[in-house]
Amino acid sequence: MAPESRLGLLKHPLFLLIIGSIIGSFLIPWISEKNDKSRVLREARLKKAVEIVDNNTRTLSQLNSLVTRLGIFHKDNIRLRPSSKTLSALQDKLAEDMDKGYAEFEKKRR
Repeated sequence: MAPESRLGLLKHPLFLLIIGSIIGSFLIPWISEKNDKSRVLREARLKKAVEIVDNNTRTLSQLNSLVTRLGIFHKDNIRLRPSSKTLSALQDKLAEDMDKGYAEFEKKRR
């Protein structure tokens, strides 16, 4: 077959239609599927990242609450200087409150 006839065959509308159909039938759906999988994966990663940030915010809030309770207790003891009997009662109440707060923290963490 002469080079001119090969070139003519490649320019023939039927040949171009067949090549276009093959590309349209296989290549475009493959690219579209790959793009969809990538999008779904990005969305799943974003959802997980938002969930992690929300959990982190909630955890920090609960821990800050516990630390604030301890700080207030410490400042009150320095400022008010309660008697040893009152201090013991306040310490017991603080321990009770901290236990409840920590139990709540552990329950929400899971």
